[in-house]
Amino acid sequence: MIDHCLIESPIQLTSVSHTFGLSGRLIFCLAEIFVYFFGYLSSSNHKVSQSMKTIHFLPIALITMALGCSESPSSESDDHAPQQVTEQVEAPARDPYKLLPSDLPQDESVYIGFVRDFYFVDNEELYVELYVETEIEDYDQFQQITRLADQEVYRDMENARSKMPRKEALQHLDIRGLGEISMYDVNNRLLASSQIASVEYLDQLIYSPFVAVYETPTDISKTAAYVISGANPQLSPLDVQETKDDSIIAIIAESIHSAGIQTSFTFEHQQYQVNDSLVITFTNTDDWGFLYLTDGTGTQLVFQDEDYRNWLDMQLIPIYRHGLPVILCHSVRPESDSDWEELLAFDGETYQSLSHQRLK
Repeated sequence: MIDHCLIESPIQLTSVSHTFGLSGRLIFCLAEIFVYFFGYLSSSNHKVSQSMKTIHFLPIALITMALGCSESPSSESDDHAPQQVTEQVEAPARDPYKLLPSDLPQDESVYIGFVRDFYFVDNEELYVELYVETEIEDYDQFQQITRLADQEVYRDMENARSKMPRKEALQHLDIRGLGEISMYDVNNRLLASSQIASVEYLDQLIYSPFVAVYETPTDISKTAAYVISGANPQLSPLDVQETKDDSIIAIIAESIHSAGIQTSFTFEHQQYQVNDSLVITFTNTDDWGFLYLTDGTGTQLVFQDEDYRNWLDMQLIPIYRHGLPVILCHSVRPESDSDWEELLAFDGETYQSLSHQRLK
């Protein structure tokens, strides 16, 4: 029957055409049209009613085949289409010697210390000295820690700089709160702030400390005097003037000589007028360093170390404890190459040396 031919042929040819590409499908569409016309022409010996049915159905079949030829490729052909591959690029590994402020432990203490430049190189780096976290019992233990700084970055005949990995630095050195520091000049003016770049072992002929290194945003290496940990605001002005009060020196001399303190080679004084009624006097003798406070009630000894010392440098800082400024000091042991710095704060009666130069 013509009806059977018109229904079966398109389905068979169309299903085959789906296995080919677009050009193959066009060919099969033309073949389908030929089959329809062939079936129509060969049906002339049938009854008129059947021929009329076929004629009415033929336009519908042609439209259906045309739409079938314009269909998008089947899901089967999509399976063979090239797939876009997204390549995953791994992030570069972090430099194990690089420190960020967020790496460093924080606490409520404030570090105050002198800042120094690498005088043997021409760059904008500054550093502060660090304390070892644990008590060093002997030289071998200290050497074990120095060997952890295994990335040498500079060497000449007298100096060498070696970076310590971040993990080891956090384990062995006291770098609490030193991720960011503020730098001040001798007049307590804020110069700049800087973030930590690395921790290093500075190997020198006489004195070899561990240091935290900072890159300064401007050329302040010759004017920066000290640092305070953290991003600090402007400090209050401190009206301090160097002075020389012979009456105070006479009182100090009498006290020292009556105690049998030797002044044969050294007897020197550095005095600061803090306000109208307050004078701070640093005194060096042959072996000892003393700190005196003179106010309306007289002159009193407010600091004497149990060990030998002479004062080298002093910085009065406008952060107050019991009404008196804290004092950053650089001292040396007489007749030796041993020197150190420390932070002194007034407790109401005397000045006390603060552990690891940290103010609470």
